[in-house]
Amino acid sequence: MTWGVWNLLAFVACFGAFTWAMQGGLFRTTDQTSPDLTLIRVLGALSMAAQFLTLLLARQANDLRAAAGFVLYAGALALFAWAARTIWHQRLTLAFADDEPAHLETRGPYQWIRHPFYTAYVLGWLAGVLATGHLALLTTVLVMSALYVRAARQEELKFARSALSGAYTSYRQRTGMFIPNLWPRTGDTR
Repeated sequence: MTWGVWNLLAFVACFGAFTWAMQGGLFRTTDQTSPDLTLIRVLGALSMAAQFLTLLLARQANDLRAAAGFVLYAGALALFAWAARTIWHQRLTLAFADDEPAHLETRGPYQWIRHPFYTAYVLGWLAGVLATGHLALLTTVLVMSALYVRAARQEELKFARSALSGAYTSYRQRTGMFIPNLWPRTGDTR
């Protein structure tokens, strides 16, 4: 098989898992659906279509770049699976839910980053750019990343207003939002 086929398969695996999770396979749903969640779903579907078509039609002139894209897809899927396994018994709600947090997850990838699902999603979007070399796909990365940052900030505000506020403040000091915090704030205990 060519790297193009491998990347198509990796794309389907990643975004199939991501879609399954958002459609109720992993995350708890609340009674209302926010306009922001609808926006993520609509723009996500359009971005997936753009990435899939680009992967399907792209000529694979650079095997190293295509292989690197595949590795990034695999990394995105691995991080997603690790985070999913971590929250399996105590599910989180979907993005932009206005529920009050019931617990603070600090196991698995949450030991290092506060939003591993969003990180996995961004890695998936970046993988398509890397696999194809089509810089126009950076638009999908930027648009979707902006939505994930907005969702993450809203989630962090929920924690700041909840009974878990103190624990979350400490947690924020020792972890990064989307990438590990290599320089925790002074006074942190790990």
